[in-house]
Amino acid sequence: MNTTRHGLPRTFNLALVLVGSLWIVASGNLAACAAQGIINRLDLPAFDGLLQQSFSLFLLLWGFTTIQWITTRTTSDMRSTNALPERPTMREEWKRGAALGWGMLIVAVLPMALTGSLHPDFSPEISNWGLALISLGTIAVSTLALEVAFRGFIFKRLISATSPVAATILLSLFYAVLSGYDPNATPRSVVVTF
Repeated sequence: MNTTRHGLPRTFNLALVLVGSLWIVASGNLAACAAQGIINRLDLPAFDGLLQQSFSLFLLLWGFTTIQWITTRTTSDMRSTNALPERPTMREEWKRGAALGWGMLIVAVLPMALTGSLHPDFSPEISNWGLALISLGTIAVSTLALEVAFRGFIFKRLISATSPVAATILLSLFYAVLSGYDPNATPRSVVVTF
């Protein structure tokens, strides 16, 4: 039998990738339904994206941890199961990542603003600041949910079943295909996503 370093057969790891992929779809649908129910009940449409992404992140973290426990019957903490290890350099890495991300955003947006292609409209109203904070929170949570979905449990299982290079290519292809279902997707955007 062809087993990996974790003692699980390669085919079993591939089956876990399939189960994990199905869980990504199911948790996304469950999160959307739950968020919609709360939004409709409390009439808070501005929080739709944030609630949906928060529920999705919660379901992904707990779902993958539960799948890991069911398959190995060993206690595994949520962080390691979902490839979110705690390291002493985490704060520095976060600061560098945030600075790099904002720097890349400025490099992308500034030329458009300077050439007149982009026309930002700033409004000092307090309600707009609240919406901006909700939007930033939604982006942060959705980014973490995507990382957990595609670079956590599934990626680790795919590496165990194949190799790091094959896992990276296959998961990139899977993510690009999923991005093709976005209503605004084009063939070019799918290639760029890959």
